[in-house]
Amino acid sequence: MKKIKFYLYLGGMFFMSLALPTLAVQAPISANTVISNENIENPQDELQWVEKECEVTMYTLAECGKSPKNPWYGITSSGTTASEGRTVAASPEIPFDSKIMIEGLNSENAFKVEDRGGMIKTKRGKWPGIEKVDVYTTSKAKAAEWGRRRVKCKISYNYQES
Repeated sequence: MKKIKFYLYLGGMFFMSLALPTLAVQAPISANTVISNENIENPQDELQWVEKECEVTMYTLAECGKSPKNPWYGITSSGTTASEGRTVAASPEIPFDSKIMIEGLNSENAFKVEDRGGMIKTKRGKWPGIEKVDVYTTSKAKAAEWGRRRVKCKISYNYQES
């Protein structure tokens, strides 16, 4: 069944996206139509980046609470396999599949939100009230060296590859 992707904006900022079966759509609408009360271009044409300060830490599989014998070891909460240079865990305010560019890390490619974590909550941490991002790495030493930092991030909410 064909689905139509809707992008919802509140106050000019991306809020969420929905994929609805064509049967659920009452009026004829094309897959590239943006429904908005503002002059917004098609969000698929170009990524919309929002700059924010985030609390950024790093994690390894050792901190995930799963044994290497567990069949879910290394699998993120979105179902992907954790990959260094790609995978980040983020607070629930940042949807899965969002892209994040983190100042001081991976300047050429954006990370992808693929994981969550028990301690990754906006209201917790050293700086409550700002989004949390936990970058996956295979190196405990690299994670320890990075520590906990408050850095500028660029976020493209709920980006999905075509």
